[in-house]
Amino acid sequence: MEGADARCSQMLLEREKPPLMLNLIWAEYTRLAKEVASAAFFGSPIDRVISRRREVLNRELAQRPDELNSAVDELTETMASFKSAGDPNDLNS
Repeated sequence: MEGADARCSQMLLEREKPPLMLNLIWAEYTRLAKEVASAAFFGSPIDRVISRRREVLNRELAQRPDELNSAVDELTETMASFKSAGDPNDLNS
């Protein structure tokens, strides 16, 4: 660990690849940055899914308002749980 910053900086200046772990971390940061940029531009994928599902429910259950209300309530509850999940295990319930 000691001197790692200097070694990494030197490797980058010499256009060498840093160690595998740094490459993996950098790739993950890049992937996450792309997701954040996409969400900022296009909106949250979760919000788009909720919107599409509501449209489908409205079409399918337009003639049955009680079922529609029940389905929308269930969707709202499910997506609230999904959005509030802070850990993968939170998604199991």
